[in-house]
Amino acid sequence: MTTHTPTLSQRVHSALDRHQRDRAAFEAARDKLTRLRTDLQKHEKAAEAADAEALSARNEAAALMRDSGASMKQIRDLKSQERAAYTLAEDYRAIIAEIQLAVDEAELEGGVIKRAESEAYRGVLSLYAGDLFQGLGDSLAPLYHAVHVLTRAFELQACPAGTQWEQRGYESATEAALAHAYSMVASGVKAASIDLASDPVISMAERPNGLADFKAVSPATRQKKLAEFAQRAEALRAAVTHA
Repeated sequence: MTTHTPTLSQRVHSALDRHQRDRAAFEAARDKLTRLRTDLQKHEKAAEAADAEALSARNEAAALMRDSGASMKQIRDLKSQERAAYTLAEDYRAIIAEIQLAVDEAELEGGVIKRAESEAYRGVLSLYAGDLFQGLGDSLAPLYHAVHVLTRAFELQACPAGTQWEQRGYESATEAALAHAYSMVASGVKAASIDLASDPVISMAERPNGLADFKAVSPATRQKKLAEFAQRAEALRAAVTHA
């Protein structure tokens, strides 16, 4: 079925502009989170490698300590290597804690922007639908005419036990005629093949990729999480100060 694109009102244009801004903001938040997660994974692997190096040095030193002919210098070197590796792993974990906080903050912000993008998209659809309905104009006049004619026909029904529309629970002939019209419209809507993806207006409100990776966040949840993150950040600063 061919869709008709009306002249868009300024409110629809404004809604499209808002959605474009929110979509761009979400894409920026999504890309930031991807970078942070990559950085987090890199540091986690580095910490694991340092742990493995420390354990290897520890095991090697322990084996040499059981050997009465082993060099003390070699043992001390291995123990020094073990301590250095463990220290390196701890330093990486401190960085990991900071990056994890940044990841959590980015996830929160992405969820806030996801909610805004979804609301902006719904706004586009609602306002565009309003323009479409308004654009119908006189094209619905034949339907109105038919409803009035059917109403007159129902009004002229006569039955001792009540008219058919009264027996079906309608309070007036007009209500019964409107129900008939709704049934026809509903059948037509269900039978119509509409490809919204090719709609010229909806296609302008393109949704960003990655929405499913975020949970929409309400303003109340955002405030609660920000307070939690502030406490975590303070704990990290305190840990660095007392290190």
